[in-house]
Amino acid sequence: LEFHATSLPPNKIGLVFMSRGQSSVPSFNGLRCVGAAGAPVFRFPIHNGGAIGQIVQGPGIVAWSQAHFPAAGRIAGSQTWNFQTWFRDPMGMCGATTNYSNAVQVTFYP
Repeated sequence: LEFHATSLPPNKIGLVFMSRGQSSVPSFNGLRCVGAAGAPVFRFPIHNGGAIGQIVQGPGIVAWSQAHFPAAGRIAGSQTWNFQTWFRDPMGMCGATTNYSNAVQVTFYP
């Protein structure tokens, strides 16, 4: 499993985060769709989008969660998780300096 956030501003940082909860909260230049009241959010390492403006998380998303997140953030079979990328966007259309990708929901099977 890999997540690709593309068409980002070149050479800017960003990160993938995940939560069991969903939301639709206006935030900076976009909507934060991952995380809800009471649902913790877990962040993967920061990446630089490089010259092509792309952030890739994976493969090894489940293994990373097992090794680096507390028990509540460890992906297990039969669980559904929501993922989204946050990134720097200094030329954002709404005047803020960060934005979000679309979100995706994944159900993991044993």
